[in-house]
Amino acid sequence: MDIRSYFESNKFDEVLTKKLTRREVEILSLYASGLTYKEMSDVLMISENTVKTHINNVYLKILIPENTNPKSTLYLFYSIYRVEIMKMGGYLKNGK
Repeated sequence: MDIRSYFESNKFDEVLTKKLTRREVEILSLYASGLTYKEMSDVLMISENTVKTHINNVYLKILIPENTNPKSTLYLFYSIYRVEIMKMGGYLKNGK
């Protein structure tokens, strides 16, 4: 399965704007920047368990296909919708 085509053909921009909370968008951008759960919890001043919960919610909401690697799929999702994610309050790679 071509996961890029999957995202682009299924209008995931609507998923992004209608289903993800602002906190999930923040978590998604930090996660895609390569931060660990601990680093994300420090930046957002929340527990690591809360970070894990948000990541799991993002996985469920963007409907990652079962036969794909969830982490690399989230990175690809982020790269496709980076501009929208930044507009919604996502973090840049340098944490700003």
